[in-house]
Amino acid sequence: MRILSILAQKPNSTGSGIFLTELVNGFSKLNCKQAVIAGINESDEVALPRDVLFYPVHFDSEVLTFPVVGMSDVMPYKSTRYKDMTPEMTQSFKEAFLAVIDRAIAEFKPDLLLCHHLYYLTALVRERHPELRIMGICHNTDLRQLEKVSFMKDFILSQIGSLDKIFCLNEAQAMTVRRLFGFDEEKIHVIGAGYNENIFYSGDENAAERKGRLIYVGKIAYKKGVGSLLKALEYLPYESGELKVMLVGAGGDDKEFSEIKKLAQDLPYKVEFTGALSQEALAELYRQSEFFVLPSFSEGLSLTMMEAIACGCKVVISDLPGIKEWLAVRIPGSVVEFVTLPPLYDNDDARAEDLPDFERRIAAGIVKIREREYQKVEMNSLSWQGICEKILTIN
Repeated sequence: MRILSILAQKPNSTGSGIFLTELVNGFSKLNCKQAVIAGINESDEVALPRDVLFYPVHFDSEVLTFPVVGMSDVMPYKSTRYKDMTPEMTQSFKEAFLAVIDRAIAEFKPDLLLCHHLYYLTALVRERHPELRIMGICHNTDLRQLEKVSFMKDFILSQIGSLDKIFCLNEAQAMTVRRLFGFDEEKIHVIGAGYNENIFYSGDENAAERKGRLIYVGKIAYKKGVGSLLKALEYLPYESGELKVMLVGAGGDDKEFSEIKKLAQDLPYKVEFTGALSQEALAELYRQSEFFVLPSFSEGLSLTMMEAIACGCKVVISDLPGIKEWLAVRIPGSVVEFVTLPPLYDNDDARAEDLPDFERRIAAGIVKIREREYQKVEMNSLSWQGICEKILTIN
């Protein structure tokens, strides 16, 4: 099987980038021939298996004079929002990517195109190459963009609807995909997400060594619930030395990041901003932590949640569509507290007056999770290679 994977933004960064990279690694172990197209800066280094061909599309260059376009309004690196794209930017994006895609198809001759995000680039690929077998992977940020932003919406809807197959992370997401694109049920397949069992595993640390260590992993952004997490800490009943908080990730908006850091300074607990970490360093922090907290306003199926569980963390997470049901089937017995979100508008925004109650619920979830005993769970069926095998079987 010859597979060409396509992503409009950076691999090795954000959930969809890591998803692509792990699938590429999994397909390599299954002896698939592969090529990858992705949007990067000229100075970026991309880690892929040595036998995988890489076709970059360079942003902040003479061809594309603006930063990489991101599927979220706030990315962990300098980026452009789709809603800010002018007609000239949109045309140059289209021409740059299609030129590289046409070259990759001519040289690599793929049997299958695997496009990440049910959005503009995937629509361009479908329109350009109706003769090829093209499958799309939904990452939830694409659905959020479609519901919030008018950018090329009619074109996207018309082309995505003719993809050969769609892969979703959970059943709730699959229902939204059916509603938006009108797919027949046999075209949509729930594949979930995986984790790298060679990096993320529970170590020898005992409960006493982990006690009082809270970890968050993701973009340092309000919509990920980081501001609410910090404010929730004010409601906790612990002494100042009983809790240490680690926030792992980069901030995409300088003003927002500065405000969040100021919030952390006024808390009774020590808060450490680690910045972005390698997968190996992140796994070590998970193994040193008692619990993982992700109070995000929007999420598909969090890879960081799965990694934290694999490393022996208890979890506090927003009660987002599909996650509770997926965990009950895929990781039964995982120690998780779900926090009810505030009322949301425009898909992933909350009103300021609704946040204090949400923050109290986060604090209550932390207190409850600390009272629960951790129990080891079975996750062998969630390897990336297993997901790759599922994709090849469906194909």
